[in-house]
Amino acid sequence: MQSAQTASSLLSQYSRLKAEHPGCIIMFRLGSIFAMFQKDAYVAHKLLDLKVIRKNLGSGDLPACGVHKDVASAYAKRLAEYGYTVAICDEVGNTVEDSDVISRAVVGVMRPENESEVLSGEEGYRDFLTSFETKGKPHKKEENEPKVCEIDHELRELNMAKISPENAWNLLKYLKQMYYS
Repeated sequence: MQSAQTASSLLSQYSRLKAEHPGCIIMFRLGSIFAMFQKDAYVAHKLLDLKVIRKNLGSGDLPACGVHKDVASAYAKRLAEYGYTVAICDEVGNTVEDSDVISRAVVGVMRPENESEVLSGEEGYRDFLTSFETKGKPHKKEENEPKVCEIDHELRELNMAKISPENAWNLLKYLKQMYYS
């Protein structure tokens, strides 16, 4: 069972990612499940015949449904076929060392106009080229403004964003774990 602090952090992360990707259905990784909450859960229930349950994320029970991580891409593709844009939010590392709180970030977006899978590293998934840039000295956070650049060759898109030093570090640790361990 999750603590109130962990549940509150999950809701905070979900709310932030939902605000950063307005109009998208958010598939939010919780362990081995990609969950959808609130209105997204009802859309997925109607279109994908998923059961809606109540999940407590710190501010009461929220409507939720989910799919196993192994089939999440197929379900995201089906939502795109129905005309929805889906943001896939995966776990990218611990927010605080030795904590139950895990950071999440959008690792791909599936759009109706291009129904290709967006996660990399497995058969059938698109690959991205990602790079980081930092200014200043790494030990001086006020001078350090990490930026991430992602190139999607298939969609011919270039995405750039400023990210917090903590999220940059968590993303690097996640990529190292995925590809070098």
